[in-house]
Amino acid sequence: MAKAKRKSAPVTLEVKLKDFRRRWSIDLNEEARWQEFRDRAMNSFADTVGTFFLSDDENESELHRIIGVHLRGKRTSEDFSDWSVRREIGSSAVYNLLLSTASMPQFVERIQAVFWVSKIPSDRKENLKTRLREDIGISGVPIAVSGKGGATLLHPSGAKELDLTLVDEVLLWFDEIPAARERYAAALSLYGKPGHVRDVADNLRRSLEETLRHVLGNSKSLENQQKELGTYLKQRGIAPEIGASYWKLIDLYSKFQNDRVKHGDKVIEQEVELVLYLTGTFIRFLLTLR
Repeated sequence: MAKAKRKSAPVTLEVKLKDFRRRWSIDLNEEARWQEFRDRAMNSFADTVGTFFLSDDENESELHRIIGVHLRGKRTSEDFSDWSVRREIGSSAVYNLLLSTASMPQFVERIQAVFWVSKIPSDRKENLKTRLREDIGISGVPIAVSGKGGATLLHPSGAKELDLTLVDEVLLWFDEIPAARERYAAALSLYGKPGHVRDVADNLRRSLEETLRHVLGNSKSLENQQKELGTYLKQRGIAPEIGASYWKLIDLYSKFQNDRVKHGDKVIEQEVELVLYLTGTFIRFLLTLR
């Protein structure tokens, strides 16, 4: 009996464009990649959530309030004929604000704020997230998009595979541990910004600490969880060697945090990415055991 042919996966737009550019030796510089991402993100905004800023002025007001920008009053008219004219995306204050934002970090911050507007449905935010991920992949800019719905977070990217398992999945599992999620999200939002390496490391430590407290059912500090953690791991059949190694790494992590971060300001930028992925690894291991 002849074997059924396996259907090949559809070729994505990202792959098509990258292949085309490779054949034609088109190599965009960093500035051109950012500009392309900005233009693509504007299209994605307009296609997925733009109408919510046309149909509800409260959404425009909320976004301006989130980002700290004054919203100028709209022109009103008593002309009855104006009521039947459908507002176009170009008349949206938010659309024009995004369009006029020249600074890329500020543009990303304002796109982030869209996910925090409370009245936009989660499914539309998911559509925007999907489109942004495609925009990022095609343009080749160092941004990662993690989380879900209103909890979606844009942050600087590292290795794609690590971001998926140690950032995206961890954020999704944090629904029942809001204190830990808040700290982890704060670390990601500050990651890569000049002058914030200490804040990133400190928020990561506190996220791990809150996770351990939740999982182990106590309020102890990070460095005082050895006994309870050992019991917890043993009850779940974790090999003694793994349990001992896991605690040893957390103990060293805790000492680094105390010496270089908590009671000083000696952490350097090159160390922060390792601290981020170590924290994600520690947390992910605990949550998978549940």
